[in-house]
Amino acid sequence: PIAPDPTGEMDARPGVLIVEDDDSMRQVLCALLEPFSRPIPVGDADAAWAVLEQTRIRVVILDTGLPGMDGLSFSKRLRADPRFRTIAVLIYSASDFTPQDLKDSGIRISDAFVKTRDSEASLVDRVRRELQGQTS
Repeated sequence: PIAPDPTGEMDARPGVLIVEDDDSMRQVLCALLEPFSRPIPVGDADAAWAVLEQTRIRVVILDTGLPGMDGLSFSKRLRADPRFRTIAVLIYSASDFTPQDLKDSGIRISDAFVKTRDSEASLVDRVRRELQGQTS
């Protein structure tokens, strides 16, 4: 469904779910994505799952170091559910990860960004390309 924006108007922009436990990073990502998408920020996997159950999401940006269920486990759960298999999942985390970790979680290596190595601009560009149907 199309979600209402804070003014009560319907927002038809594609939904981007930001699953990040750091409030300041959620705010930065929202500000960067706002011009071309409808960012939906949450702080943990349980809140993310609740959003997925009720809102059409095109891209999920996941931190790996979440409270409760970590981001890689969340991605694995997401990929196991046929309703959500077509959603692009991008990892954006301060933690590094092995290619096997990513494979086990259903995430392509090209969709994993380390905060200390990759700028927010690279991640935002990847989200923009995904929303435009350019996944390579």
